[in-house]
Amino acid sequence: GNEHYRSPLHTPSPQAPVGAPILGNEHYRSTLDWIRSAHPFWNASRGADHLWAFPHDEGACVAPIEIEDSILISSWGRYTPKPPNATTSAADQSWYHPAVLPRMYASRQCFKRGKDIVMPVFTAISQLAASPHLASAPPPAPRTTLFHFRGQILRRVSRYSMGIRQQLLAMHECKTGSESASRKEMEGVRSCGDVIVSDRHSPLFLDEMRSSTFCGVFPGNGWGHIETPLLLGCIPVVVQDEILTPWEDVLDFSSFAIRLPRSQLPNLVPFLRTVPPSRVAQLQAGGKRVWERFTYSSLGLAERRRACGGAEFT
Repeated sequence: GNEHYRSPLHTPSPQAPVGAPILGNEHYRSTLDWIRSAHPFWNASRGADHLWAFPHDEGACVAPIEIEDSILISSWGRYTPKPPNATTSAADQSWYHPAVLPRMYASRQCFKRGKDIVMPVFTAISQLAASPHLASAPPPAPRTTLFHFRGQILRRVSRYSMGIRQQLLAMHECKTGSESASRKEMEGVRSCGDVIVSDRHSPLFLDEMRSSTFCGVFPGNGWGHIETPLLLGCIPVVVQDEILTPWEDVLDFSSFAIRLPRSQLPNLVPFLRTVPPSRVAQLQAGGKRVWERFTYSSLGLAERRRACGGAEFT
């Protein structure tokens, strides 16, 4: 049968020193040098049967160009040929430096459809425990909010989220009763109605999503979050051109999510108001079929074992 080889390395954390993507690129390259010298497998296939993981916000953009034939696993499915920019707001996290770009996978692409894999990101056990899909979940609450998005929005950093979150906030910013803000902060900010778009923290975040029909999925410094909406039974609405979400090119994406082009962002809410109830029900049923593909169920099994007094999970 086919054999695949996982490369033995630990990647830099997002809190790594200045120039983390550059250091990470060199770290992967040094690991490749060791694999080439210590084992015969790489040269037999030019690495085509090797898998590399890239948990950086912008995934395999930072990969050494020498491993372009390998299967690259990340949470960032940006397949734009020769992407002209990084999306991070932090200069020390940017991979886009002309002097080193030719040595990076991003000089060709950050993700190659049909070869690379977009994997879900880690979600906290608290989100998994709050899922209405669990057998132990209480009866679902009515979904009285049409659309929900609450997350970081760097208002004065245009490259962050490719400007998508900022544009949405400018159109729909609101304040919910669970938040605290001064009167000056709230000048010109409307009440929410059935649309919640905010960059303010709310302790009711999970409850808000459980009572929403549609939830926004937009890029941030890199990947956005499709996992939490699906875990909480909210239909994902994805706006990120030429960027795949996890499993989008594997599962029947249109059976559980909606994708809109960036050009349609101004019409997002009016469009959602036209989605027939029958289509909403289809998408919700589709999400219920696939939600486990967007988390790591072993987390729940391990938690259950601990709750039952088990010291280990096998």
